[in-house]
Amino acid sequence: MSQDMQGDLTTNYFISLLDYHQITSYLRKETEIIYKGDCYQFSYVKEQFSAKKIADIYVRPKVLYIPADRSFCTSIRNPTRVAGLPRKTLEFLADFVDAELALGDKNYDLPVNGFSFRYDENSKESFIRDDHKNYEIETFSASSGLQSVTPLTLTTAYYSYLLEKSPQNIISLDQIRAVKSKLDPALIINSRLINIVEEPEQNLFPESQADVLYYLLRCKNATQPQSAYKNSLLITTHSPYIIEALNNSIYAQRLRSLGKDIHNLLRDEELVAYDAVAAYKFADGKIESIKNDALQQIDAEYLDSCSERIRDTYSKLEDIEFEAT
Repeated sequence: MSQDMQGDLTTNYFISLLDYHQITSYLRKETEIIYKGDCYQFSYVKEQFSAKKIADIYVRPKVLYIPADRSFCTSIRNPTRVAGLPRKTLEFLADFVDAELALGDKNYDLPVNGFSFRYDENSKESFIRDDHKNYEIETFSASSGLQSVTPLTLTTAYYSYLLEKSPQNIISLDQIRAVKSKLDPALIINSRLINIVEEPEQNLFPESQADVLYYLLRCKNATQPQSAYKNSLLITTHSPYIIEALNNSIYAQRLRSLGKDIHNLLRDEELVAYDAVAAYKFADGKIESIKNDALQQIDAEYLDSCSERIRDTYSKLEDIEFEAT
């Protein structure tokens, strides 16, 4: 291990951290993990972990991990009473409960089809309201799409706008250790949000998938314009509709930079610059960029090709039906 490493991080401890995401079983002898952050760079190569400090100042972000199993928070009564949950699910559930309590008795508009969410502080029950038809049901009775999008929406909004109003917290690593030795780490103010969302499209119609993507971008852009520490958004997806919606935001940003009026289609806070986006596909054990610099767009062909293969099977079935006998 590098002599510049601070603390007691060892290879075994690093591997134990991977248990949080339940990915230790994926490690192989040939596995390589290399990362460079704001303050440390580290690597896991040939089954050995090493790290090196590259800066003395650390701006602590709030990392919000929204897992694919997030609907657990809304699909049953009293999820906090369930024992034996994976750590990542338990921690996200805690984030969701904090967001519910912060909302109080107010309604919060969900980014899909005119629905809103309400938490009753007295009964400790939550409700989904159809604002068009003026009725509501308990959240655990709602559709799977609403059960998935509700915790995503509330936690993202809670931390995005909470941090927007909070003072920035720029402290040294020595100060972090000194503070943590005396205070609960939760008392340290976060500077920005790193929002990691698994499959935002989960159980949603294509149009609603786009609405959720635009919502996530609005929250990402909630940071004050003068702030040097911007929110970040990381998405994993299997949906071409999510990518196409992202392309809309990229294209609209380019048109706005040229003085074009795009406000009838997208809001300013839903836009993102092409150069601020990274996009990759994972296939056959390899990671490849799917950015198309010539078109200034993300290439959705990889996901669209799946639809083409399905349509091709249908065409071959038609050939069989109408072939000469």
